[in-house]
Amino acid sequence: MASAGRSTLQPPSPAALALNGVEIEIVEARELLAMDKSKGSKVNDTSDPFAKAVLLDTPNGSVDLPGEVYTTKVWKKTLHPEFHETFQMGTGLAKLTTLATSSIEVRLYDEDKGMFARNDALGKVTIPLKAIAANKKLELDAWYPLEIFDKMTEVSGEVHLKLRLLTDERKLIYKEWKEEAQGHEVKGRARDENEVKTDEAHAKEFADKECNELHIDLVAAKELLVMDKSMLYGKGSSDPFVTMTVHGHSSKSTVKKKTIEPNWMEHFIIPADDEGAMLEIRVDDYDTLGANDFMGKIDIPLASLTDKLRHKEWHSLLDQDGTHDQERGSVQLVLWWKHSVEIAKQHEMELSESEDEAEEPAAADGDGAAAEAGAEGGDGVVKVRKADLPFNEVLVAVVRARRLPA
Repeated sequence: MASAGRSTLQPPSPAALALNGVEIEIVEARELLAMDKSKGSKVNDTSDPFAKAVLLDTPNGSVDLPGEVYTTKVWKKTLHPEFHETFQMGTGLAKLTTLATSSIEVRLYDEDKGMFARNDALGKVTIPLKAIAANKKLELDAWYPLEIFDKMTEVSGEVHLKLRLLTDERKLIYKEWKEEAQGHEVKGRARDENEVKTDEAHAKEFADKECNELHIDLVAAKELLVMDKSMLYGKGSSDPFVTMTVHGHSSKSTVKKKTIEPNWMEHFIIPADDEGAMLEIRVDDYDTLGANDFMGKIDIPLASLTDKLRHKEWHSLLDQDGTHDQERGSVQLVLWWKHSVEIAKQHEMELSESEDEAEEPAAADGDGAAAEAGAEGGDGVVKVRKADLPFNEVLVAVVRARRLPA
């Protein structure tokens, strides 16, 4: 299948998008105005910049949407702040009216402290959402020159922004992502209707083969618990991330800041060949200080995925002990437990090497070990057969047979 970068899909029109918000990363700014003057050289003039991302609903007079103002931390004494903060907007109670008439405004300020102090404007940038939709990948990554606003008489500098539209229509997502999951390098790709046929063909071709590779598409979550209470606005939010674990193998998603309706669209691969194993999906609220807060979990038996087809559905989050103690929200996943020829070949090679080592004569240890080995193998040889042990126990058996430290 062609990767997203080679997709033949045409960029969607704004009206065709099932819009579910917009994600913005305020990366950095440079050459800002110096608002804090030094007594000596101008070289020492500086500012304490921070940024606000504001979602504007233009049809209602370009006013800020309630609850849709996000603020970065303050960077002290610099004209080149490196923010690297990401926010999701328009995903909560304040939904976007239309894609064609809404916009995001990023405002930069210099922080002033004191009883009567007022933060000084450093400049702003306004990005119409339709400009993001006009891009084939539904995203923008660029430096934007700052413009005058508030009571400014001059402006300097520019800000680096990354913006991405969020939509429930996965075939309209062109973004390629790259993750490392248990040693497998994975590249994201646009989903299309042909994958249904691909699944069926795969299931038919490998009907008699065991599943050994679990693909997890973490799509989104909704109605998550509010873990970070807001004393000012009375609403609060969360910074959710997801941990996926199978048989001790774990992968983690990115953290989505200040949202209870996150969109991830992230892809993971975890090696798994035990039909009796359980896939644990755990959602936590990320805390920079102290331990992360548990938000909910899901346990999915791999035995329910043995048909080698993709399973896309919403899963309700439960308490630590697997009970439904309260409404914790739900997570949308696409799960595909398939047979990987590459992994199967690798296992066969390792099993063959393990059998060769296991059939070497066992060394006597002076306490009847050799006699025991002879009794077991019949000729002083400890034999381990592939059919006797699962793959993940063969190497341990070989170590013990040769009387080496386990």
